[in-house]
Amino acid sequence: MRYQDFDAKLRMTASVLGCAGRKDLVARFHAVNRSSQCDIDRLHKWLQGRSLPRSSEVLTDWGKVLGTSRSGDWLAGCSLADFAAEVARLFDWDIDELLTRQAFAGRGSSTARPPSAAEPRMSGVRYLCGTYACYSVAWSPYARGKLVRGSLAIVPGRGASLVATYSETLMGKPVRVSGAPTVARRTLHMTLAEAGGEIPIFFSLFLPRPPAGVMSGIMAGATFLSLEPEPSASRIVMVRTLNDASLDDSNRYMTATPAAMAEDLADLGLVLDPPDNATRLIHDFLVGHNVDRVDPGLQAALSTAFDPAHLQAMDKGRG
Repeated sequence: MRYQDFDAKLRMTASVLGCAGRKDLVARFHAVNRSSQCDIDRLHKWLQGRSLPRSSEVLTDWGKVLGTSRSGDWLAGCSLADFAAEVARLFDWDIDELLTRQAFAGRGSSTARPPSAAEPRMSGVRYLCGTYACYSVAWSPYARGKLVRGSLAIVPGRGASLVATYSETLMGKPVRVSGAPTVARRTLHMTLAEAGGEIPIFFSLFLPRPPAGVMSGIMAGATFLSLEPEPSASRIVMVRTLNDASLDDSNRYMTATPAAMAEDLADLGLVLDPPDNATRLIHDFLVGHNVDRVDPGLQAALSTAFDPAHLQAMDKGRG
C-alpha cells in the first residue's frame, strides 16, 4: 500500500466535516463502521506521521466517511492537490482555501517515505505558485546604482515538489536559473542554477502567508557581467503579479527610484492604495541597509501594502 500525505489528508477531512477534535473524527469513522480500526490512539499517531494504517479496511471506511466513489487505494496514494480537488468537489469548497488551511494546520504534509532532495515536501505551500516581479540592487560593476527588475515563476513539480525559475536580462542577455525550493522554520530557501551552468544563485526569503502578495529576503551569488565573477549579495523584493503574460520580456535594469517602481507595478496591473507607500517601502528596503539580515517587521509592512491588492483581485474573480 502506497501512502502520500496521509496526515495532511486526515486534517483536511476533519476540516471539511467540521470536526471539533479528534474524537469527532473517530466518531465519523465509527458511524460508518462500528468496528472501525480508527481509534483515538491510532489517529493520534497517524496525524503525527508516526504510523500508517495496516488494514485497507480503514481506507474503505475513510471513503464512506467522505462519501466518495474513489477507492481506498486512490485516497491513500493520490497527491494532496488531487485529494483536495476531490474533497472540494464533494463538499463544494474552494480548493485554494482547502490548501491554504492545510498550509497552517499543524505539521504540514507528510509522506510514508522521506522526501528526496529532488522531491521536497512542498505540497502545503502550493499557494506560492505564480509569478513575481523581482527588484534587487544590480551587482554588475557596469550597472552601479541601478536596480535589476527580474522575474520569478513558481510552478508545481513532480509529486509534492515545486519548481522555481528566476530570470534576469543583463545587458540584453537573458539569464535563467531553476531549482527546487525548500521550507524551513517559516523561511523559504532556493538554490537555483542554469542548466549545465556552474554559478548558482541562492535565495533566503521570509515565507509569506496567503495570498503571498510579496516575498522579501536576501539573494547571494556571483556577478555574471564583470571582468571576474565577484561574490555578491543583496536584498530582494518579489511582488506577485496578477497576470504573468510576457513578464520575462519586461526584465531590465531600471533607475533606483520609487517612481520607476510605481510605473513598473502599474504596467503589471497592480492597483495599490496608496501606491507611493508601497514603492517607498520597496525602495527603503533595498537601498541603504546592510545585507547581513532582514527584519521581519519589514516583511510584515510589505505584506500589509501588497496583500490587499491580491485579496481584492481574488474577490473579483469569485464574483
